[in-house]
Amino acid sequence: VVEPAELAQAARLGRYLVWLVQIDRNGEPFTVNTISIDGGMPGHGHGLPTQPRVTAQVGEGRYRVEGLKFTMPGRWVLYFNVSSSLGSDLFTLQIDVGHNG
Repeated sequence: VVEPAELAQAARLGRYLVWLVQIDRNGEPFTVNTISIDGGMPGHGHGLPTQPRVTAQVGEGRYRVEGLKFTMPGRWVLYFNVSSSLGSDLFTLQIDVGHNG
């Protein structure tokens, strides 16, 4: 499970965001080797305007993601590619960003 903390408040236009991402396996926090983040606006045919990345592990299965910015309202899709000793998984998160963020 990938859950950005307080997603509704975090999705703001034109501001760099800091999110905490919790990763768990069967309900238990799970530490991974790498997390890469990509995405964009499929409806507009473009990718992310920034390059978000994990900047720190802040607890078991918890990671700080920085460098994400939404530059226009609409539906954004984020892809989290998570790699661990068990293999890798791709998680998709859709976010609807309003005009006021």
